[in-house]
Amino acid sequence: MKEFIKRRKYWIIGGVILLALIIWRANSGNGPKYTVAYTVAKQDVKQTVLATGTITSQSNLNLSFKNGGILSKINVKVGDKVRKGQVLAMLDQRDASASLNQANAAVLSAQANYQKVKSGASQPEIAVAQASVDAAEVTYKNAQNTYTATQSQQKSLVASAQGAILNAGLQAVVESGSTTVSATVTGTYTGTEQGRYRVVLGTSGSGLRYNLSGIEGYYSEFQRGVPAKIGNKGLYITIGTTGTLNAGDSWIIDVPNTQSSTYITASNSYQSALQTQNQALVTAQNAVDSARVALTQAQANLNLKQSLARPEDLAAADAQVKTAQAQLQAAQNQYSNNIITSPIDGTVTSVDLKLGENVAPQKAVIVVLDQSSLHVESNISESSIALLQSGQKIDMTMDAFGPDRHFTGEVLSIDPASTVLSGVINYRVISSIPQDVDIKPGMTVNLVILVNEKTQVLAVPNRLVKSNSHRYVTVLENGNIKETEVTIGLSGDAYTEIISGLSGGEEIVTSIEPKK
Repeated sequence: MKEFIKRRKYWIIGGVILLALIIWRANSGNGPKYTVAYTVAKQDVKQTVLATGTITSQSNLNLSFKNGGILSKINVKVGDKVRKGQVLAMLDQRDASASLNQANAAVLSAQANYQKVKSGASQPEIAVAQASVDAAEVTYKNAQNTYTATQSQQKSLVASAQGAILNAGLQAVVESGSTTVSATVTGTYTGTEQGRYRVVLGTSGSGLRYNLSGIEGYYSEFQRGVPAKIGNKGLYITIGTTGTLNAGDSWIIDVPNTQSSTYITASNSYQSALQTQNQALVTAQNAVDSARVALTQAQANLNLKQSLARPEDLAAADAQVKTAQAQLQAAQNQYSNNIITSPIDGTVTSVDLKLGENVAPQKAVIVVLDQSSLHVESNISESSIALLQSGQKIDMTMDAFGPDRHFTGEVLSIDPASTVLSGVINYRVISSIPQDVDIKPGMTVNLVILVNEKTQVLAVPNRLVKSNSHRYVTVLENGNIKETEVTIGLSGDAYTEIISGLSGGEEIVTSIEPKK
């Protein structure tokens, strides 16, 4: 009985196991199918930018003559090593040499003049200046004397002409209705005042008298037929002896007598005399002024030679020296513009010259390359340029050496301005390249630029990170498949950093097929 119970127990246990196997088999045949793709672990996450560039020399120089002319000398050929400052080629220098010599002479002349000004005048020069002053003084005094004589002479001539006009045809004219007795005027009028004399007769106890008014006031007794003085200016009046005189009879004498037949001639002579006087005095005064200026200049020149050099004179002489030196520098530049010298240590890679040919200015005729300053130039699209910055490391391979030979460089600079190539906006990036005798300008370079990196962080392959409203991965846990939300960090070229949601060791599945 006990053995039967024992066997029954075994049968029950076996049945349970068999039933579990059947159920498992049924589930495994009809459940979803999946593939375990990755077990979560720590990885190095790297983000890179790929580019292609070209080896270029920082100093690949096209050299030319600044002037044009006939080539007279060429000192290099292709492949020659040259040093900085070495003369490579030269144009005909005859005209430039002449100009340079002339400019040198001008500098020496200006420097000698500066020393002369600084030292002052010699005794012979001072003696000559003193003689000039003495001569100028004599000339000035003579001009003054001439002016005084001219002034006196012309004054006399004008006075004479003025007297002639005032004395032209003087006559005593009877006032209307007063008397029929005539009177004559004699003598010479010595005054300068123009106007009218009025002679009026009167009586006195002993005989006749007259009263004078107008230009002068005067009275005097007179006898008919005898000249009587009219005032004090040289004129006399003679009352005729024919006719009856009565008190109150009067005569008028106009000075000048504009009705006289000689008045116009005398007036013209007077105006001519005034004009002549003015011209003569102006000429004499100009001679005085010129002599005074000449004397002042001679005295100033003497003072200058007797004095020490003034600061302004030294400054002017120094300015002449500097001007001559500047002209010398210009001549030296013209001379140098006919020469090509190497601005760097390098190698001649091109020579486009023949002796005796006429070379055009600014035409590139020699190329010098500095192989010690090679770098890589590449164009990076605008979609990637924001990831780049100076100092980032670069892994390089070159088509000339195959994919197995690697070189290391770094980003040196990024152009701020863009260029458009085939409709795509790019930015030029300059990168360093190791110095290697095998590397030559023009070679093609393949660049892998490391823009970001995190080492040994939880990460999963990029293809296993999915998203809808959030980021998630598909995890196999205890035989069940579930979507696990994750927070990601750096997305690299192959892996994505997982910041939260996974802890490591989880199995990520893919290729899930639903139940049939």
